[in-house]
Amino acid sequence: MSWYRPPHEVRDTEKLDAMIASLEAGGSLPPVVVIENGYAALTGSHRLAAWEALGMEPDVVEVTEEEYTAASMLYADEVLTVDEIDDFGEFCDALLEVTTNSELKAALKDQTSDYDAEEWQTPSRKQAKVFQNLRASYF
Repeated sequence: MSWYRPPHEVRDTEKLDAMIASLEAGGSLPPVVVIENGYAALTGSHRLAAWEALGMEPDVVEVTEEEYTAASMLYADEVLTVDEIDDFGEFCDALLEVTTNSELKAALKDQTSDYDAEEWQTPSRKQAKVFQNLRASYF
């Protein structure tokens, strides 16, 4: 079974209990966002705990290294380790800004209140500039 380090501890036991009950009744939970080829989760502390409590494999969406780096630059003007992120909600907002991956955007949907699916159908100028600058720094 895969294990991912959650971004924080379980803070709402009622929320956790509701998720466990939903899974036991055959329901599903949205995927958690994890670092590609790593074991750190950026979202889903309660979902991870619910899956773990039932011995179930978590449903995940991976953030690529390029997406993580671009979001980190947008969030803090430097590449941070996961342990250096102090506001996962704002970091998720930055990921929404830089990604064109519809599966990742859907997984991040519940992490921000101002998400508009239609707005994210094509890369914004800001997204294009971030990726252009990122690619220029690597090549």
